[in-house]
Amino acid sequence: CDLTAKRQLWQTLLMSKGGFGGGAWCVLGDFNAVLHSDERRGLNQHNPSSPPAEIAEFRDFVVNMDLTDIPVLGRKFTWFHSNGITMSRIDRVLVSDDWLSLGDN
Repeated sequence: CDLTAKRQLWQTLLMSKGGFGGGAWCVLGDFNAVLHSDERRGLNQHNPSSPPAEIAEFRDFVVNMDLTDIPVLGRKFTWFHSNGITMSRIDRVLVSDDWLSLGDN
């Protein structure tokens, strides 16, 4: 997934949230992006698939959407390459505070 497509998705979600206003939001799936460099392992350090700028952009998206990243229980990584060396945490559940408060009722 190229960075342009990721940016389009993130922008579309931001615009959708703006159009719908606040409320309970849950955004989940394979973002093919990481929030921290340690969420990818086994990659060529000279040619990382998640440059710092892309990580910062994804982090900015999460912050601008006012979402919380729900921690993974069990395995730290959600995707594993068949080589057994490369792994990433690219699948996420991101929720708003309003979504979290739904469980309080």
